[in-house]
Parts: sequence; C-alpha cells; structure tokens
Amino acid sequence: MTTFNKHKKRKGISPLIAVVLLVAFTISIGIFLSRWAHNLAQSEAGVVNGRASQHCEFATYNIDYANYYPDKKQLVIKVTATGTQAIEIGGIDVINKTFYEKIYTPDEFVYPVEWIQPGDTALIVINNVIPNVTVVRVKLHNCPQNSYEANVGYVS
Repeated sequence: MTTFNKHKKRKGISPLIAVVLLVAFTISIGIFLSRWAHNLAQSEAGVVNGRASQHCEFATYNIDYANYYPDKKQLVIKVTATGTQAIEIGGIDVINKTFYEKIYTPDEFVYPVEWIQPGDTALIVINNVIPNVTVVRVKLHNCPQNSYEANVGYVS
C-alpha cells in the first residue's frame, strides 16, 4: 500500500496552466509558420520577376514606320524584332491630336500577328482607326515595360 500512496502524493500541473501553455505554444508555432511562408513567397516572387526581366531585356524591337491612311481610316505599322528573344504584340495604343487614346488589341488587327522571331518583321494593319492620329505606342504582351512610341506619317 505504500507504493500507492507515493503516487497519490505526486501532483501534476494545474489544468489551467496546461491550457495556457498549450495555447501559447500553438500561437508561437503559428507565428513562426506565418513568417516562414511570407518570406518564402517573397523570395519566390523575386525569382519569377528576375526571370521575367531577363527575358524582357532581350525582347527588343523597332517600329520601322507607322502610316495612317485617312481615306481608309487604316493604320499600318511595321515592327522588326531586333533582340535575341521572340516578341508578341500585346496591343497598340493610338493617340490623336486631342490626346484621345484608344487601345487596339491583337483581335482587332486585320491580319493575325503571332510571335515575331528575332530578325523578322511584321506588318500590323488596323482598320477603323480614330481620326487625326499622331502617335502610336506598341506594347509587348509579356513585357509591357518594353513599349516604344513612334510618330505617325500621313499617306494620301
């Protein structure tokens, strides 16, 4: 019987203290995992942005000419890929004399323009363009920061 009394005299931690310790441990693990996930997401985003900017660095092009035909309301733009990466036209911003701006998407091009390979040229033709066009801005699909502008020539 003496062994039974020895075990009975031992006391554990109070249930209230046990709950407080368990909650504190759970919150600290949650904070640790939250910070770890946040840092992981930021580092992965940096890697993705780095890859995109490396690709965009070599996705360069020239606007050889941009001609507007007022009688047809047609705009013809010649683009040459000059970099080492192929380019994909994402849109054409057209600005007129009153600074009105309209964006034309590739769906509105008369002829579909797919990827333009390095050294290749593409003609972009757009019908029913706003009148009094002065400037065009060509934007790339995956590298919008690589947008170039050109003044528009009028052809009768």
